[in-house]
Amino acid sequence: MNIKIIEPSSYGMDGKLIRNPRMWITGLTAIHLAALTPDSHNVSVCNEIIDRIDFDEDVDVAALSAMGPQIFRAIEIAGEFRKRGVKVIIGGYQASFSQDFVDPHVDSIIVGEAETVWAKALDDVQAGSLKRRYYGSLAPLEALPAPRYDLLDRKRNSPLYPVEATRGCANSCNYCSVAQRYRTSYRTHPVPDVIRNIEIIKSFGIRNLFFVDNNLTGDVEYAKSLFKAMRPLKMRWTSQVTVDMAEDPELLDLARSSGCISVSIGFESINQESLKSVGKGFNRVDAYRRIIREIRRRGIHVNALIMFGFDEDKEDIFINTADFFHAAGVSLLDCFIVLPTPGTPLFDRLKRDGRILTEDYREYDVTNVVFQPAMMSQEALKDGLWAALRRFYGYPKIVNRLARNLSVNLVSWGSAAALNILYRRMVYGNNHKHPNIWHAPYVEKD
Repeated sequence: MNIKIIEPSSYGMDGKLIRNPRMWITGLTAIHLAALTPDSHNVSVCNEIIDRIDFDEDVDVAALSAMGPQIFRAIEIAGEFRKRGVKVIIGGYQASFSQDFVDPHVDSIIVGEAETVWAKALDDVQAGSLKRRYYGSLAPLEALPAPRYDLLDRKRNSPLYPVEATRGCANSCNYCSVAQRYRTSYRTHPVPDVIRNIEIIKSFGIRNLFFVDNNLTGDVEYAKSLFKAMRPLKMRWTSQVTVDMAEDPELLDLARSSGCISVSIGFESINQESLKSVGKGFNRVDAYRRIIREIRRRGIHVNALIMFGFDEDKEDIFINTADFFHAAGVSLLDCFIVLPTPGTPLFDRLKRDGRILTEDYREYDVTNVVFQPAMMSQEALKDGLWAALRRFYGYPKIVNRLARNLSVNLVSWGSAAALNILYRRMVYGNNHKHPNIWHAPYVEKD
């Protein structure tokens, strides 16, 4: 059979599909699923942000994976393929959490992880017995094939190639879809398998990696082993970690010697009561400056991830947050409005309290307010997000931060400078476009 694995785009605030000539961050899902596809099938991948979907292509199965608002575009894509007699299978956390919503539009839903059920689903398509649901278990990460990096267009995909070393997170923050999807499990790929995948990437002449892990250093001893094994490869990498990373000087030193140039940390708030209310009390605001200082001292940039709209947030939180992290010396500040993702305890609580304003998931974006804030109006929350970003990305503050970071290596410093300018352009030029490092900049739409 001919299998097409598709990552849908989504619609921007102007109602047009988001498209770009090049990805900012390339995901791993499609090329990982392609590697799991039995050799008896022909497989190709398509990311709609950079690719056009040919609905008349000779395809037997269209496999879709969607996050958040992507689910609406995924449903449209599914409809076009089904008109042509193509079987459509969908997976991803949004489909898993919204099965009743998705079900009428597709032939089958993979709930949970695909590793244990993907080949079975394809066998059933061939046999004419495709089931409406396949329930994937939490798969062991040993003996998995290398992702099909050969299927990526190196000219149009991100210069940061995706790698996975760990999966899940042991924490149980009540706003987090990761905690619900993986049931607070934390698993690791064998270090030799991760090194194998990195060596494949390096063979293409690529030196930059993005670990897609939610918490790369959740198992400290594993992370140390991985970083030691990476040192001879002389790669550069970035990932998400928690504040705990800074509590182990050896871990920080090994991360830097293995090629770490930046980390993104979910500080979430400078209000300790807010952190406590969502199950993230292990973040200690009084330790933030020390944590940032210890990481920066190794020449590693820090990207602070922040959410606004917790029940304890008042209207002074926005400017105070921007000033706090500027003074602390982070290189980037990425701000979001709290998003009560369906399927999470936060969503359930807000719905019980009558505070969910819409269940139109097209609105479930990190710059929209889909719930009634406790201490301010919806407008004040949305305006406050942009006020914080404008304050942080003013030219005087950018220059000041870059001057303070001159001690880091030139590559890291140059990246930080470019990203600060990019973020500023987004913040000041297009307030409806979220300056988020995980998304491609919106440069072309049709």
